[in-house]
Amino acid sequence: MVCFLSHQAATKSIKALLYSIGLRPFSHSLKDLVKEIEKNKDKININIPLEFATELDKHYIPTRYPDVFVSGIPHEYYSKKNANDCLKWSKKILGLTQKFLKDIIKN
Repeated sequence: MVCFLSHQAATKSIKALLYSIGLRPFSHSLKDLVKEIEKNKDKININIPLEFATELDKHYIPTRYPDVFVSGIPHEYYSKKNANDCLKWSKKILGLTQKFLKDIIKN
Protein backbone atom coordinates (compact mmCIF):
# COMPACT_ATOMS: atom_id res chain seq x y z
CA MET A 1 0.00 0.00 0.00
CA VAL A 2 2.87 2.39 0.82
CA CYS A 3 4.35 1.91 -2.66
CA PHE A 4 1.03 2.58 -4.37
CA LEU A 5 0.18 5.63 -2.25
CA SER A 6 3.70 7.03 -2.70
CA HIS A 7 3.16 6.92 -6.46
CA GLN A 8 -0.25 8.56 -6.08
CA ALA A 9 1.06 11.37 -3.88
CA ALA A 10 3.95 12.12 -6.24
CA THR A 11 1.59 12.09 -9.25
CA LYS A 12 -0.84 14.52 -7.63
CA SER A 13 1.91 16.91 -6.62
CA ILE A 14 3.48 16.98 -10.09
CA LYS A 15 0.07 17.47 -11.67
CA ALA A 16 -0.48 20.41 -9.30
CA LEU A 17 2.73 21.97 -10.66
CA LEU A 18 1.60 21.50 -14.23
CA TYR A 19 -1.85 22.87 -13.43
CA SER A 20 -0.19 25.94 -11.89
CA ILE A 21 1.19 26.88 -15.32
CA GLY A 22 -2.04 26.17 -17.16
CA LEU A 23 -1.41 22.62 -18.37
CA ARG A 24 -3.93 19.82 -17.87
CA PRO A 25 -2.02 16.51 -17.78
CA PHE A 26 -3.93 13.23 -17.94
CA SER A 27 -1.04 10.79 -17.61
CA HIS A 28 -0.48 8.51 -14.64
CA SER A 29 3.16 8.06 -15.62
CA LEU A 30 5.48 10.06 -13.39
CA LYS A 31 8.17 9.71 -16.03
CA ASP A 32 5.93 11.40 -18.61
CA LEU A 33 4.89 14.10 -16.14
CA VAL A 34 8.52 14.88 -15.26
CA LYS A 35 9.33 15.11 -18.97
CA GLU A 36 6.45 17.58 -19.31
CA ILE A 37 8.05 19.69 -16.59
CA GLU A 38 11.36 19.51 -18.44
CA LYS A 39 9.64 20.78 -21.62
CA ASN A 40 8.38 23.77 -19.62
CA LYS A 41 11.63 24.74 -17.85
CA ASP A 42 10.96 28.37 -18.74
CA LYS A 43 7.88 28.29 -16.46
CA ILE A 44 8.87 25.62 -13.94
CA ASN A 45 12.39 25.88 -12.60
CA ILE A 46 12.50 22.62 -10.69
CA ASN A 47 14.59 19.48 -11.06
CA ILE A 48 12.68 16.34 -10.16
CA PRO A 49 15.00 13.35 -10.55
CA LEU A 50 13.75 11.20 -13.42
CA GLU A 51 15.13 8.19 -11.55
CA PHE A 52 12.67 8.73 -8.69
CA ALA A 53 9.79 9.04 -11.15
CA THR A 54 10.67 5.86 -13.02
CA GLU A 55 11.20 3.90 -9.81
CA LEU A 56 7.80 4.94 -8.50
CA ASP A 57 6.18 4.17 -11.87
CA LYS A 58 7.22 0.53 -11.45
CA HIS A 59 4.77 0.26 -8.57
CA TYR A 60 1.70 1.78 -10.20
CA ILE A 61 0.24 -1.38 -11.78
CA PRO A 62 1.61 -4.29 -9.70
CA THR A 63 0.40 -2.82 -6.42
CA ARG A 64 -3.16 -2.43 -7.67
CA TYR A 65 -4.12 -5.80 -9.11
CA PRO A 66 -4.29 -9.05 -7.15
CA ASP A 67 -3.58 -11.19 -10.23
CA VAL A 68 -0.62 -9.26 -11.60
CA PHE A 69 1.88 -11.95 -10.54
CA VAL A 70 1.81 -15.56 -11.72
CA SER A 71 1.38 -16.81 -8.17
CA GLY A 72 0.65 -15.13 -4.88
CA ILE A 73 -0.62 -11.66 -4.18
CA PRO A 74 1.30 -8.38 -4.58
CA HIS A 75 1.82 -8.11 -0.82
CA GLU A 76 4.04 -11.21 -1.00
CA TYR A 77 6.37 -9.49 -3.50
CA TYR A 78 6.99 -6.27 -1.55
CA SER A 79 9.31 -5.67 1.36
CA LYS A 80 9.81 -2.99 3.96
CA LYS A 81 12.76 -1.78 1.88
CA ASN A 82 10.44 -1.28 -1.12
CA ALA A 83 8.09 0.73 1.06
CA ASN A 84 10.90 2.84 2.52
CA ASP A 85 12.40 3.52 -0.92
CA CYS A 86 9.06 4.57 -2.41
CA LEU A 87 8.34 6.78 0.56
CA LYS A 88 11.77 8.41 0.26
CA TRP A 89 11.30 9.14 -3.47
CA SER A 90 7.79 10.43 -2.96
CA LYS A 91 8.81 12.70 -0.09
CA LYS A 92 11.60 14.16 -2.22
CA ILE A 93 9.18 14.91 -5.06
CA LEU A 94 6.60 16.34 -2.64
CA GLY A 95 9.23 18.57 -1.05
CA LEU A 96 10.35 19.96 -4.41
CA THR A 97 6.82 20.59 -5.66
CA GLN A 98 5.71 22.11 -2.35
CA LYS A 99 8.61 24.58 -2.39
CA PHE A 100 7.83 25.60 -5.96
CA LEU A 101 4.12 26.10 -5.27
CA LYS A 102 4.81 28.08 -2.08
CA ASP A 103 7.10 30.38 -4.07
CA ILE A 104 4.30 30.97 -6.60
CA ILE A 105 1.89 31.93 -3.82
CA LYS A 106 4.42 34.38 -2.32
CA ASN A 107 4.87 36.11 -5.68
